[in-house]
Amino acid sequence: MPNTKCASSSVVLSSSSPIVTIVNNQATCLSTDVAQFFGKIHRNVVRDIEDLCSKLPPSRLLNFEQSEISVPSNLNNAPARIIKAYRMTRDGFTLLVMGWTGAKALQFKLAWLDAFNKMEALIREGKTVAPKAGEKSLSYKFTSAAKLRKDVAAARMHLGLTCEEAGLQIGVDGSAVADFLRCATAEPHGETVDKYVHWLNKTNALEGYYFVSFKKLRSDIQAKQAAANLSVREISRLAGCCASLGDFLRGKQTRLYPKPAGKLIAWLNSFDQPSHVQIEPPQIKEPKVEPEPQTIEDAPKVENTFDPVSAWPGYQSYFLANKAKFSPEVKNAVRTLNSYFFDKAME
Repeated sequence: MPNTKCASSSVVLSSSSPIVTIVNNQATCLSTDVAQFFGKIHRNVVRDIEDLCSKLPPSRLLNFEQSEISVPSNLNNAPARIIKAYRMTRDGFTLLVMGWTGAKALQFKLAWLDAFNKMEALIREGKTVAPKAGEKSLSYKFTSAAKLRKDVAAARMHLGLTCEEAGLQIGVDGSAVADFLRCATAEPHGETVDKYVHWLNKTNALEGYYFVSFKKLRSDIQAKQAAANLSVREISRLAGCCASLGDFLRGKQTRLYPKPAGKLIAWLNSFDQPSHVQIEPPQIKEPKVEPEPQTIEDAPKVENTFDPVSAWPGYQSYFLANKAKFSPEVKNAVRTLNSYFFDKAME
């Protein structure tokens, strides 16, 4: 899709209708919205898109743009997850759903095509629509190069990326990213601005802790450390960062590499002060099993009502409240279980 600067707006027909958004002066839709509307599992829709792209000529691949979006967790206190998604043009959407069948498939396809028609009519007329409550739209707006520079620097550190890694995601050369962040007078041209804005929107990296400087990051970590009465070693274990954290907090080391800085920012975002009161694990009632009768014929059927997916949030609250007491191995096991139950809840 061409990268030209434009406004963004959405057409929403009803609460359960297709969402079509203008991006780079083109009507587009997200694979997550398509999956939700058609009642499909999103990872299966992504699989269909990637299978389709493997068979298309290069000129048609421009109708599918890989992206990353933030998905809220259904589990208590669990951070949002970044998942892979695809933004599609009208042609990309048509190619994807062409083979989908079902009782309401035709009705759904026509609803999406109507939404595309309305949005493309707005583009031709040069009009945009103000987003309504609950609509999805691009949230970041470019105001100045100075503000963009600060936001890109904050997002890069939030994600723990080097300039080269950020450049690969943004679609510009890594040295150009470094020059833009280092030089206060650098003014990127329109196409590059669009790429920065698109990257900030798709990563949502400005949500939560906003990185300003390493001096402020040190101060904020020290404040959390004092509030939770944690040692440097405990913070290193909880955040999963390197052993140089002590030198950084004492001021002997003025900067951190992006990766450990990103881990510390993630820790600040998910920070939950441990309680000094002993918290008992949640009490989960196990199903009551009646004594086995004397004869097999009279044996009643006992249904096991224990649901681990529903029970996990209670255990998760216990782990979060006592996380400072657990070893790295236990922490990794909890993360694995958290990811497993999240996937189960999303099915």
